[in-house]
Amino acid sequence: MRILAGILILVFSIESVAAQIASGVVPYEQIQPAELKEIRPSCQSDAECANAHAVIFIHGIYGDEKTFSSVVPAANGAAAQRIDWPALIPQNIAGTRIDVYTIKYQTHLLAWLKKNISTLDEVVYGVFKAMDRKVLDKKYKSIGLIAHSLGGNVATSYLHTVKTERGHEERARHAYIITLGTPTDGADIAIVGLWAKDLFLMPDPLLKSLATDNTFLRMLAYWRYSEDSKARRFMCRPVSFYAGLEGAKMDGIQVVSKESAEFMRQGGFVKAEYKTFEGLNHSAIAQPPGNKDVMAWVDGILSKEIARVNSPRASGKLCRKLY
Repeated sequence: MRILAGILILVFSIESVAAQIASGVVPYEQIQPAELKEIRPSCQSDAECANAHAVIFIHGIYGDEKTFSSVVPAANGAAAQRIDWPALIPQNIAGTRIDVYTIKYQTHLLAWLKKNISTLDEVVYGVFKAMDRKVLDKKYKSIGLIAHSLGGNVATSYLHTVKTERGHEERARHAYIITLGTPTDGADIAIVGLWAKDLFLMPDPLLKSLATDNTFLRMLAYWRYSEDSKARRFMCRPVSFYAGLEGAKMDGIQVVSKESAEFMRQGGFVKAEYKTFEGLNHSAIAQPPGNKDVMAWVDGILSKEIARVNSPRASGKLCRKLY
């Protein structure tokens, strides 16, 4: 822990301590959309999209588009090869088209110190604005989210925003959320970063959103529970939750504890399927090809969820009762 704190202090000291955060709530109209990238050409017409499914990858607090990729050295002097997990998602599952996107929002460690820092609500609304016109306005049969670390909390907060902005039927169109190493109840590692930044007068509300057992994350858990309960009363198509847990330490530290990753088990909250991946730390759980067991698990979930959505029982209105 002392070694990690020392590294953080060294990194933070590179930049000016003058970095400050604009006070007050930024008008949502002024929040810029996150960057949405098509991994391959997506459907365009309503008829084409109505028989297609969208899969969205969302990175975590220190991540970017490379979170779900890695560079593999080639043998015999050949050039190294980058393996991108989003590009490996099948183009067709159960006879239906799969469109894949990645979401990128700015949370780079050094970038935080060079400009005003986004808060979690701004990140979430930026993700919603990116999805609103380019994905939600398309007639996709289902939308699924695969998220790493903080991205899992962004994904569930985004889903709450979808319900608020567009209603329960749009929420129900999101068939599943798969989280990988997500601190549902916060991560102790965030405290180390906050301590180091506070030492140099560098407040960071985004990192605070990951602090263990903080009010926002507890409220987010209750929102998920309330949304899920109301969706059942409206007989809406369920949104399935899956959580992949890291099974190894990174630099001697368990970034996200099992208790935090499984927080939704407590109090009768949203039902979820949990799986621990032994030997994979917080970063490795999202990176191919070392996470081949994770990718196989996700492929199985995609096949199961798309078969569920495509089944005759799932046809018709996404919510069968009025609200």
